[in-house]
Amino acid sequence: MKTAAKKLRHAKRLDKASGVFFLMGFIFSKLQTIPIVFVSSIFNLLSLMCYLTAYSLWLAACERYPDHPPRAQSWYGLVQFKSQHKVAAVMGTLAILTCLAAIAFPPALIPSAWLFLVSNVLWCIAEYHKMRHPPVYDEDYSSKRQAVYMRYALLMTSASLVTALATTLVFCFPPAALATLMTATILCILINLAALQDWVAFTWVKHPPDTWDESHALINNELGCEPGHELALEEEEEDVSIASLSSEAPNSGEGTPLQPMSRSTAVFDDEALGDAPFTRLQST
Repeated sequence: MKTAAKKLRHAKRLDKASGVFFLMGFIFSKLQTIPIVFVSSIFNLLSLMCYLTAYSLWLAACERYPDHPPRAQSWYGLVQFKSQHKVAAVMGTLAILTCLAAIAFPPALIPSAWLFLVSNVLWCIAEYHKMRHPPVYDEDYSSKRQAVYMRYALLMTSASLVTALATTLVFCFPPAALATLMTATILCILINLAALQDWVAFTWVKHPPDTWDESHALINNELGCEPGHELALEEEEEDVSIASLSSEAPNSGEGTPLQPMSRSTAVFDDEALGDAPFTRLQST
């Protein structure tokens, strides 16, 4: 139990460090617009290095998070969201490496932009999966914070879609380059401003963690019982019905009426939940 909790804390620390490098990469990427070639090149390299470090830390964090059963019957849950995060981190790393190759071969910016988009789409799917199927191992999980983070992820993915389309159009149809760049820049600024509000909300606003009852209600009411929950619920219903019959029978000295199984033992037991003992902010 202590080892699992230590791994979870370590994973969260790596996640936070990843978020810091993502933020630094974003700031440096904006500073590279300074109209001085040498200074712009330095900030471009710094941005790429920060992003590469961020994706590497994110991947390392994903390796340390405990397993959580996927929501296999849903389109977003073919694999657990931890694995979806890992694939997104790998795709982002490939995008950064392709960006570095674009220094010598500029057309490589096209596959790089689309790799970023694929990475962000996978990230969005993973965050949606996490929102719809909350991790029971994380006592600090907040559904309100996750909803804000989900909106932020969607906005950032929209910005990467605009960038991918603009990059492709600039290289494939040079006469429209100026109009394309201006339009894409304006759209990305507007999207980033909207995303900034959500970033502030999930970074600085305190969101109290969900109680166990709230998470359990979310799973039962919106998602349905997970494999293993149904059996626990059936056993609870059977025990409760037996107990009620026993309590209705006349008391005698021959024995003591059966007591109903407590709800915590029937439903909330770790084995019934099918999860590992208590031990992904991918901030962008």
